[in-house]
Amino acid sequence: MSGIARRDPVGAELPEGYPERVPEFATDAEEQDFWDTHSSAPYFFEGEDVTHNPPPEMGRGPGREGSTARRRPDAEHMDLVQLIMHEDVTAAADALARQRRTSRQALMRAWIVAGLEQEHKKEAR
Repeated sequence: MSGIARRDPVGAELPEGYPERVPEFATDAEEQDFWDTHSSAPYFFEGEDVTHNPPPEMGRGPGREGSTARRRPDAEHMDLVQLIMHEDVTAAADALARQRRTSRQALMRAWIVAGLEQEHKKEAR
């Protein structure tokens, strides 16, 4: 059994109009109507814990079939690098990162990798 606590049936009252268990739904529309008017919070402890055993159809991020995203190296192969930069530079990087819907760290990491690749190409000539 997982470390998730179970709801104590004694004194655990469901809000008025809530069934004891999440009902079985005949259609997606029926399920949508139910969740539009009910919170999932009272049913939190009924869910199956899939933390350590996710369903096989669940995608696992970069590396999925057809994905072009680079897989992040294992933590043991990463180094922490800190840079002190003028606030104007970090503000400009933040603005660009927001436009590209990524983090400043990911954007700057990509710039550093691209710059190193350029330098490597120059040296190879």
